[in-house]
Amino acid sequence: MSKDRFSKDLLGQAIAELYDTAVLTDDWNAWVRTAANQFGGVSAVFSLADQKTGIAEIVSATGIAQRPLEEYSQYYNRHDIWAQRCARDPMKALTSADIVSDREFAESEIFVDFYKRQPDKIFYVLGSVFSVGSLTGAIGFHKVRDAGQFSREHAKGLDLLLPHIRRAYLIRARLRQNEAERATSLGALDQIDHGGLPDYLYQAFWESTA
Repeated sequence: MSKDRFSKDLLGQAIAELYDTAVLTDDWNAWVRTAANQFGGVSAVFSLADQKTGIAEIVSATGIAQRPLEEYSQYYNRHDIWAQRCARDPMKALTSADIVSDREFAESEIFVDFYKRQPDKIFYVLGSVFSVGSLTGAIGFHKVRDAGQFSREHAKGLDLLLPHIRRAYLIRARLRQNEAERATSLGALDQIDHGGLPDYLYQAFWESTA
């Protein structure tokens, strides 16, 4: 397969592995590593940002060390020229060529102070920004400058993948919520077995009989 193409077979594989990750393994780093290889990227990051706090949770990443990821989570996610401009056209796959010139990116804070310090000196990006509930999701695949821009074929492939990324993460969030609720219920039952009820269950009982 040409490095500039993203085949239907690869897309089907990426989607299947995405739902396996959400429902079965919860190994998002493994999924994003496979996806980066499929898109021809040297690294990739999937993050969820809380606009109120400005902090981004790194859901998964590959090809970037832990310390730089922490710096991105705490600060650089709010100073990323690519993400800022990508957010103007959400839920659409965009390449660096779509939104920023090479010269402007080379002079940007995110490149000079962050990407340039990484071993691979990430330069070109393919990705998207999208809403995930109350959070802002962002996924980006990266290339070094000498590797050239991502192709339109890669962008088309990511466009088809984006709804599945969003849906799979929402499934993951719902499963985690269900697990937490189940743990709370089991804890309450355990207290019943030992002759006691937590205060909030007493309150719920009296409110239901009022």
